[in-house]
Amino acid sequence: MAGILAAMLRRVAYLTVAAGLCMLVTGCAFNFLGFERRDAWRVQADRACMAQHPQSYFIRQASAINGKGACGMQYPLKVQALEDGTIGVGPDAMLNCPMTEMLSAWMRDAVQPAAFAYFGMPIVEITQISSYSCRTRNNKRGAEISEHAFGNALDIAGFKLANGRVIAVKSGWYGRSDERQFLREVISTACKTFKTTLGPGAAYHSDHFHVDLAHHGKSGTYTYCNPKPPMTPPLRPPYDGSKYAAIPGQPRYDLSIAYTGSISRQEGPASPAPLPMPPITAPVQFPAAD
Repeated sequence: MAGILAAMLRRVAYLTVAAGLCMLVTGCAFNFLGFERRDAWRVQADRACMAQHPQSYFIRQASAINGKGACGMQYPLKVQALEDGTIGVGPDAMLNCPMTEMLSAWMRDAVQPAAFAYFGMPIVEITQISSYSCRTRNNKRGAEISEHAFGNALDIAGFKLANGRVIAVKSGWYGRSDERQFLREVISTACKTFKTTLGPGAAYHSDHFHVDLAHHGKSGTYTYCNPKPPMTPPLRPPYDGSKYAAIPGQPRYDLSIAYTGSISRQEGPASPAPLPMPPITAPVQFPAAD
């Protein structure tokens, strides 16, 4: 009897170890150890970005997020608007610092110039449908953890113009000529700006653009775009809101009050005090929440 019991215990131990190795090899989002290692480059990139780019009244640092497994951000930013409040983000997005900076640069250098070229006016708000979210890719069971789980991705469903017109990805991709051309230029520039860009033609992305700053490949510099860039984006000068001229026959838009969210530009101090940044050590590990 003792021999049989010992054999059973050895078998249980063997199966437990085998299952653990299987989970580690297949890259499950949440393993049996109760935690996953969050790649050190994420915290390091966030820390470097936070040191170089101070907050604004529309971009405020929130408390650290430590979700299940590897999910979370050490320095999350609540993004209510970009470009000094001239481009609202609705609803508010929770992003990391590098993603916020790249999104702002893309809007200024690519999206706004395209908006002027096709519509004669600027974008005053983007509609986002997913920022930080502790989940796997496309919410599929067993899939790799999503960049959304690190606040390193944003899903954009539409762009609102200064006259109130909304250019939605779902209806505009095959919609009016100006909307089709605008959206194709926008996604083509996104492919040159972000590490991952997904849109109509990619599974689960018929109604929005997904952009993120994932590290692909050993060097982390590889980019992935689906669909392939529909066009070669034309060279356009970066957008300068101070030089915005009124459209003949239409009222001039005061971009200094373009943001229509819950914060008034007249409220409170211009720049909130940043939260203290704790020191980081390598390797970086974060325990899972209960």
